Order: sequence, then structure tokens, then C-alpha cells
Amino acid sequence: MTGAIIHRGPDDEGFFTSGPVGLGFRRLSIIDLAGGHQPLCNEDKTVMVVTSASSTPLLAFIAVILGILMWPLRGKMRAIRWGLALLLIGLHLVMKAPVWFLINHIDFVSGNSGYHRALLIDMCVKHFWDWWLIGVKSTQNWGWDMWDQANQFVSEAAAGGLATLVCFVLLVSRSFGRLGSARRIIAGERNKEWLLWFLAVALFSHVISFFGISFNDQSQYAWFALLAVISAATAPILQAFPAENQQLRKVVEMKPSLDPGIRPSLLKSAYRFGQR
Repeated sequence: MTGAIIHRGPDDEGFFTSGPVGLGFRRLSIIDLAGGHQPLCNEDKTVMVVTSASSTPLLAFIAVILGILMWPLRGKMRAIRWGLALLLIGLHLVMKAPVWFLINHIDFVSGNSGYHRALLIDMCVKHFWDWWLIGVKSTQNWGWDMWDQANQFVSEAAAGGLATLVCFVLLVSRSFGRLGSARRIIAGERNKEWLLWFLAVALFSHVISFFGISFNDQSQYAWFALLAVISAATAPILQAFPAENQQLRKVVEMKPSLDPGIRPSLLKSAYRFGQR
């Protein structure tokens, strides 16, 4: 598998295998620090790790932790989303640079390429009329190093135009929507709720990483697999909830005054009724 990215790391390689577990690494030597060979290990080789000098993987990891910690606020996600949207709009209005240049200030490893990520979005917006119809063959004429489409949203826009970008955003949005609807239907069944919540956390982590990387080669399979799992996990729940009970669900969800213990029971009863 590392052979597929040999062009990104032609100077060094390292491997570790133990039973069903395998680690592979390729390195591009720029400064060529001593001891840069990976995988790294401790003295007795009981711990093996690979590292990356990039903030994007760390942001994705932080997104996972944050998503799990948001579990107690699962009933207030609509308000949180709107609050975040309004905050970004407010920052965009008061900042000297566009709001996406906040990416430039995210640096966990000292010396990352956050400015390149922000500038890539900026160039995509400024060259809207170049790509909006059917995309562009290359983005290298947008500026220095702009050929590196280290942003999945920009990559989708460049590959197929505005329609492709809109469809990609809708794909992500509807996946979140299906997970949220299915979780509310089975409210009270904690194990199933946690499964759907963890899938939403995984999706959230991918969305965060999309601002710093575009998937290619084998990495696309992980993304497609996640979408497939989300569809497979939510379809039985949403299909089992009959159309005649959709109004009941809306009434229950829109009545915050209902006893918190009653709301899950009503939704669960309607769900089980639909399974019969």
C-alpha cells in the first residue's frame, strides 16, 4: 500500500508487522533530521507508533474527542449548529480577512501549511467563474503551489463544478440528517443510540479533515465505507417508522415541555409499532 504514495515519500520507508497489525511509513526528507526513520518504538519495542508533522490529523482526532463529549448536548444540536453558523458569519463581518483564514492560525506542530489551506479556499472563491460549470483541468494557475488541492471541498468543485460541490455538501448534510432522525426515533435504546452517535462523530471527524486534505487513492475507500455503514445503519430504522407516525414524531420533537422520560417512550412506541 505504501507503494501507492511513493511519489509523496521517496526518500525513506519503514514497516512493522505483528500478527494482523501492520504499520507502513514513507518519508520525504527536507531537513533530514537524525532519527527520523519510522515507525518509532520504545526501548523494548512494546510500543510502535508512526507520526505526521501535520495539524490536520490532530484536528480530526480532536474532533472525535469533542464529538464524544457532546453526547450530553445531543438534544440541543440544532441550536448549536445555528449558533456556530451565526458566529462564523459575525467573524466574517468583523475580520479584516475572510473567515476561512482562521485556518491559518491553527498550528499544532509548528510550521504547518495552514496559510496554504486558507489561500486555496480564497483562490477557489475568487476563481468561481473558472470552475462553476464543469470544473477545471488544473488549479495550478490559481497561484503558487495551488496545484495541491489539500481541501476536499475545493477538490470536488475543481473536479465537477458547482453542481458536484452542492451534491457533495448535500451528501454530508443528509448523512447527518439521517443519523439524527434515526437516533431520535430509537431514543432510550442506549446501545443503538451510541452506535448512531459514534457514526455521526466519525462523519464529523471526516468533515473537519476535509479542510486540510483531499482524499485520493485508497483513502477514498474509508470514506465510501463510512457512507455505506451510515446508510445500512439508518435505513432499517427510518423505513420501519411508518408514514402515519411521522406527524407523531414531529409533535413529540417540537414539544420541549413534554417530560424528558415520556418523549423517548412515545418515539420508541411508534418505532416498534412500525416494525409490526
